Amino acid sequence: LVLGRLVERKGVGDVVTALAQLPGVELTIAGGPSWDALAADPEVCRLRDLARRTGIADRVRFLGRVSHADVPRLIRASDVVVAVPWYEPFGIVPVEAMANGRPVVGTAVGGLLDTVVPGETGELVPPRRPYLLARVLQRLLADPARCRRYGEAGYRRAAATYRWEQVAAATEAVYESVLSRSQQPTTEAIR
Repeated sequence: LVLGRLVERKGVGDVVTALAQLPGVELTIAGGPSWDALAADPEVCRLRDLARRTGIADRVRFLGRVSHADVPRLIRASDVVVAVPWYEPFGIVPVEAMANGRPVVGTAVGGLLDTVVPGETGELVPPRRPYLLARVLQRLLADPARCRRYGEAGYRRAAATYRWEQVAAATEAVYESVLSRSQQPTTEAIR
């Protein structure tokens, strides 16, 4: 499953290219424009053309924009969630995947370096390396026990680290720290 905005920098083309190396594997792409606008979307057209050229158009399914309420069901219906942007400040998709007990294959960039723990909750690959991505996906999909372990560990990590209450408390602590430092007199203020 690939989930999220459909823009080139999200690396979905790399996933489509990788899929050509994985016989029998199907890809669901959820996100982008609404279902009725898919045919006119330039990125969807580019990805469909890539799938046709690589001979896998019959194994790639575009859902278009999905409601937030449908995201957990889609994630749980997948074996692996793939998030391979070229850069990403944080990336909520890996956290959503882990919160739903699914392993993540992501790129070793930005926020994904903090969320995905290689060998524990999923795997990380360099961006723009579809053939390496294919090898990592092949190994993971061939090992259901590892997928299960990664999914369980991801669920525990998401519950321990990314619950809204914890994120809010950590954010509040940062603000309090900054405010307390700004309220202390400095030599500039004393002069």
